[in-house]
Amino acid sequence: MAKPDDPSIDDALKALERGAFWLGRSGKGFSPAFVRAFVAAESRNARHVLLELAVPADLPDDELMTRWRRAVEALRGLDLTHAWGAKPRRERFRALAADPVMLAAIQGAAALGENVPIDMLAVLVADGSDASIDALIPHLGNALDKRDSRLDRLRRLRTHAADTPRMRALLAELDDTYDARNASSPALALGPIIGIGGVSLLWFDARIWSREVYAGHTARVQGTISVDSRRTDWFRVYVSEYGVQGSTRFGSHVAAEDHHGVGACDAADLPAWLAATAKHLRVTWDDYFLSSNLRGTKRERIAAWLDGR
Repeated sequence: MAKPDDPSIDDALKALERGAFWLGRSGKGFSPAFVRAFVAAESRNARHVLLELAVPADLPDDELMTRWRRAVEALRGLDLTHAWGAKPRRERFRALAADPVMLAAIQGAAALGENVPIDMLAVLVADGSDASIDALIPHLGNALDKRDSRLDRLRRLRTHAADTPRMRALLAELDDTYDARNASSPALALGPIIGIGGVSLLWFDARIWSREVYAGHTARVQGTISVDSRRTDWFRVYVSEYGVQGSTRFGSHVAAEDHHGVGACDAADLPAWLAATAKHLRVTWDDYFLSSNLRGTKRERIAAWLDGR
């Protein structure tokens, strides 16, 4: 029998799409009737697929609820907010990999589900078995197209991977694809344009702000410029202004916005764009705060180039 405080199936599914926090807080008090209806609901969300596989609806009430609580706890463990390589996260991944029921459910969720969290994939690499690798491979397939941004995310799995020959081969293939992508990044073409010559790696982040201030202490116009040959979205620009709703943003993989009427530009035309933007907004740029993989005169050259010198 359902309980009066059981949620609706639709509300529970929507909450689960956002993560496991709500389910971990409230789910252990649900009735067996609700649990059966919920795991039988139509959803391809990977978290729901895990529950469906881990909690067979035809179990007796007591066993059903034991399995349910175990599965909810597993989902909570896959939503930890500790740093990626932190000990609590590493231990949770290994514990789930050592639990045959939960591991099988995670393998099925990764193979059959949609929007699979990277934490589920981390359990698969922590296990390292053929079954786990088979569930992982479809996620690697698209990433091995060197234009796919998932490559950056999936390379993080190395932190938790079992040291097996097949796992080493998969991670090496990811690394080779990553290196090939970076070597052909459009960002590297900026080297001669900036005046630093050919480089095999180029990234820099420039914080920009106006000398003109708002309310007496904060720069009226602020922004960031990012160029990074390690990323698919290798070029990004963002500018905001106090007192103006909205922002200006554009880049290689950014949906452009232009609430300041300053337009966009190619990366090679950044100096001219910065000068025109300062004129349009009636500000003067202060010295840039620059971070980069380059040091010394090459870093200084990036700042001079941005300044039009």
